[in-house]
Amino acid sequence: LQDISLQDISLQDISLQDLDVSAPLHPPLALGGVHANQSLDETLFQREHPHRFDVYLPNTPPSRVVVFLHGGLGSKESIAEKLGLRTDNQIHQDQINSLGIAWIIPQGQAIEGEGLSIPTWSNHVMLSGTDDLLFLNDLSTWIRSNWSGIPLVLSGHSNGGMMTHRVWCEAPELYSLYVGVSG
Repeated sequence: LQDISLQDISLQDISLQDLDVSAPLHPPLALGGVHANQSLDETLFQREHPHRFDVYLPNTPPSRVVVFLHGGLGSKESIAEKLGLRTDNQIHQDQINSLGIAWIIPQGQAIEGEGLSIPTWSNHVMLSGTDDLLFLNDLSTWIRSNWSGIPLVLSGHSNGGMMTHRVWCEAPELYSLYVGVSG
C-alpha cells in the first residue's frame, strides 16, 4: 500500500455532479435479513473502494439508517454482535425488526506489515492505508439513493468513534447525526 497522510485525504476534489442520484445506485436490497459483503459499484463512483459492508434490514421500511464503524482491531462481524444484531452466524431478526433501523456495518482496512494486520480507519489516531473519508462520502451517497428522506446516522466505537468525529468535523453535510462511542 502506498503511504498516505491525512493532509492528502480531502473531499475538495470530489464532484458528484456527474452522478445521477435520482435513481438507486444499486439494485434495492430486499427487506428483512442481512446482505453480507456488499461493496460500492466502482463503475458508478468511478473509483474503487476495498471496503465491504454488511446491511441488516428490518422486515418493514426503516425509520433511519445507521452506519456503525468498529474500533481498531475490530471487524464488522464483531461489532454487529456487540450491537445485538447477530450471534456467531445467527441473525437476530426480531431485534432488527423491533428497532426498525437499517444497520450498515463496514469493514475497516488494514496496513499489513511485520506480521501485523490491524483493521482500522484513517483518522488522527491511526491510518488504515486507504481513503476512508472518501469511502464514507460515497457510502452516504449510495445510502441516500436507496433510502431517501430518512435520517442517516454515522456512529462508531473507539477508533470508529474517532473516525466519526473526523467526518463530523471535515464533512458534516454527509450524515444527519453523529454519535461517537468512547472515541
